[in-house]
Amino acid sequence: MSQTPTISDLGTMYVVGGRQRTRAGLRDLDPQWYGYSHGVVVEINDQQPTTVMERRSDPGTCGPDDPELFKSATRVGDRLYACSQTEAMVYSFPELELLHHVSLPMFNDVHHVVPARDELGQVDPSRMWLAVSGQDLVAEITVDGELLSTWAVDGSDPSDRIDPDRDYRINTKLKPHKFHPNYLFYAPDQSLWVTRFETRDAVQVGDVERRMDVGDERCHDGVVDEGLVHFTTIDGKVIVVDPVSLKTIAEHTLVGNRPDILLGWCRGLTFVGDTAVVGFSRIRHTKVRGALSWVRNGLTQSEPTRVAIYDRRNWTLLDEIDLEPAGCNAVFSIVAETKS
Repeated sequence: MSQTPTISDLGTMYVVGGRQRTRAGLRDLDPQWYGYSHGVVVEINDQQPTTVMERRSDPGTCGPDDPELFKSATRVGDRLYACSQTEAMVYSFPELELLHHVSLPMFNDVHHVVPARDELGQVDPSRMWLAVSGQDLVAEITVDGELLSTWAVDGSDPSDRIDPDRDYRINTKLKPHKFHPNYLFYAPDQSLWVTRFETRDAVQVGDVERRMDVGDERCHDGVVDEGLVHFTTIDGKVIVVDPVSLKTIAEHTLVGNRPDILLGWCRGLTFVGDTAVVGFSRIRHTKVRGALSWVRNGLTQSEPTRVAIYDRRNWTLLDEIDLEPAGCNAVFSIVAETKS
């Protein structure tokens, strides 16, 4: 029987996310909320979080009041594929040197980017797939900025929703999104899938009839580990789906250290050995006041933005690392240095 995993087993981790605009109230996000001003990458080493990169969007890619932050990222080997709401970037890893940058007028609320693969499942470093939430579609682009294809996540004709003469990056809000695609992943058979936040499911890109039902709450992630797909839901669950039968085979309810305080917005997941590392972002007062569907227990305070480490064999909480002292107020992805 293996020993209980410890924090030292994790090695170095990186959290990709965002920093709020105002420097006041980093630890208490009250009704005074100013959105996000920077994308940040936080390195966690020996349980200590340190910001190793912060980034503003390139001029001309967003409006002065638009949020600037990193959304969900993907690490493959020595490359980190990252995105802001209107940009896609490729960085060297772990040096975080910018290698490629793309921003197209059709980009609006880009949520995730993954490298393309060829028919044999090998990474094609010249192409990327993006989940473009604002347009409710998935886009295939080259690292040089050529748009190769688009696919609407409801199976409709994506050209019907995009005006080629319009710049959707600047001061353009397309919410509410009907589907809100937010995470791309490859199933073990190399098929590409995308989560649909609002419909609480994932569908195969190119075949909307192939569907994984995540459950009762809105979802993020789609982490494939040991042949199974693991989704997070915003209310703090990990849903495990068999990609062959497309059926849910397990549901894990996450807990925190404070049952009298909201866990936070659950998003971001990675596995290292027998541990699961999960991200939680502090829920803003306005979100609680706006009556998120799953906040029904009368709680009005949220735990800080952090990563939580669980023993994945029984999903008990091992430890938590507060990210707010390092200036991180939203978690989108967690990257382990040891993962290939």
